Amino acid sequence: AYYGNLPNQLVSRGVPIVTALTNQSGVCSKKFMPAEVSHSRRIWIVPRGAAFPDGITTFWQMIKESLRLLKRASENGNHEELDYFQTLAAAQLDHHSFGALNLSQEIRQICRDLEPAVLVITFEGYPWERLVCKLVHDEFPSMIVIGYQHAVITDGPRAINHKFGRGMDPDHLFCAGAYMRQRLIDEGDMHPKDATIIGSPKSVVY
Repeated sequence: AYYGNLPNQLVSRGVPIVTALTNQSGVCSKKFMPAEVSHSRRIWIVPRGAAFPDGITTFWQMIKESLRLLKRASENGNHEELDYFQTLAAAQLDHHSFGALNLSQEIRQICRDLEPAVLVITFEGYPWERLVCKLVHDEFPSMIVIGYQHAVITDGPRAINHKFGRGMDPDHLFCAGAYMRQRLIDEGDMHPKDATIIGSPKSVVY
């Protein structure tokens, strides 16, 4: 839905692609016949949750990271900084962090299996998107990560405005329209060369 008929257009031009969709509904993917999913391209259904052993591993990673933050703060001896890092360490031990870690690791595994030249993900400034960029750039330096800015940009502070560096940013942005692209350039760290307008299926009138 996010990319409209772009995947089918690429297939018609001989570009091999695989679409990965997150199963947020909880419906068993085995209930869907292949013909109901796609006639023209491969589609992978990424599970909503992690298998129990993988979930334990992910949660242990989160605990270790929280402990690392607390250790760093206590070594500095700054009371205000300690309070900040205690709050940060506790805040990251929630289901949002767990979901972001799980999804980003699933996408990394898909990249390991398929070894694509280009990875295109939606890009709205969410943590899982930054994690995907980081994991993929660290493990596959030659792979290009493109973020598709498809949603409306609201006023106020926005993570999508900023480049975090250290591999956490997409290599390029696809934008839904000229207005959104210009806002990212005017209000954030983006330069004109960083973003290309490809349009949006939301602009199609039926």
